[in-house]
Amino acid sequence: MQKMSLAGLGRGAVAGTFATGVMSLFMLAARQANWLGKPPPKKLTDQFLRTLGHSRRHWSSWPLTTLNHAAFGAAAGIPFALMARRLRTTTGRALAGSVYGALVWAAMYQGVLPALDLMPQPRWDRPGRPTAMILAHLIYGAALGATAVPRERHAGMNGHAGNASESQFS
Repeated sequence: MQKMSLAGLGRGAVAGTFATGVMSLFMLAARQANWLGKPPPKKLTDQFLRTLGHSRRHWSSWPLTTLNHAAFGAAAGIPFALMARRLRTTTGRALAGSVYGALVWAAMYQGVLPALDLMPQPRWDRPGRPTAMILAHLIYGAALGATAVPRERHAGMNGHAGNASESQFS
């Protein structure tokens, strides 16, 4: 297995953050359509604040919710970037990313969160929220796959891979 540089890990985190933003736009639309109710990242942040003994004022917990969601998305982007390096096409990475997003949803919403009593099992959750969240995670994965691409090395004049600091005439 090839080593991934720190810069490559950073690109995975940046792609994960970007994909979280795209996902969040869908979640905003789903919330406006009344499919979602309170978004799970907001519910989790509010529960976290309550656990710490802080009030969960509507206006003050949204920035922390955004930060928490972006950080989780960034962290989830790194393993995908490690796995997706072998996929050659954007379409292939986007499809693989959608599968990855569905796996993230399943692990979190059918496993970790219910086990920690932070969210109900999807079958017991608010009607519409599980479907909206599956779609949101498919969107996250597709956006992640489309953007989590390691920087390609460009071929020099002789067709061999080189780096930008190499002279084309050496």
